[in-house]
Amino acid sequence: MKHIRSILPSGDSAVLIRLEQTISPENTIEIYNLMSQIRSAKIIGITDLIPAYCSLMVCYDPALISWQSLHDRLKDLSSLQEDEITVTQRHITIPAVYGGIYGEDLPSVAELCGLSKDEVIAIHSGTDYFVHMIGFLPGFPYLGGLDERIAVRRLDEPRIRIPAGSVGIGGSQTGIYPLDSPGGWRLIAKTPVRI
Repeated sequence: MKHIRSILPSGDSAVLIRLEQTISPENTIEIYNLMSQIRSAKIIGITDLIPAYCSLMVCYDPALISWQSLHDRLKDLSSLQEDEITVTQRHITIPAVYGGIYGEDLPSVAELCGLSKDEVIAIHSGTDYFVHMIGFLPGFPYLGGLDERIAVRRLDEPRIRIPAGSVGIGGSQTGIYPLDSPGGWRLIAKTPVRI
């Protein structure tokens, strides 16, 4: 795969595969292609695969496979051509109610961006987002593709409790809180869909 920069040890039972350090759909697709290749190879000793924006953590049992053996197998897999495996993508529509009790930060986001609330809603709801990774909380989708016109910094002080289903903006990303939890993203909407 063309974007792999390094395959490094990570502690005594994991390998970190690093790609170009940019957040992009291409990197995410490459990570998932690599995950598919690793799963198909059925390498004995691998216990988990953990994707992130620009890397893939491969956890393994050192009693079943050595770091060097795993490194060599992963290096062989990473040299395969990109067009040999492709990730299946799905388009999912998530309904949301904006503003008021469902998005208490919508007015401040609009003010920070120099836009009306309706403009923020139109921009946010009129964009297709790409799920780069799931993290922070189980099921929390980090969604890329947020229009720069509505990108705003996180809150200076995180909230203690954000209700499940809340849609927030944090920097150049948007996301949906799957569970009641603390959080520092600016809340603009809420979805009834259970994430």
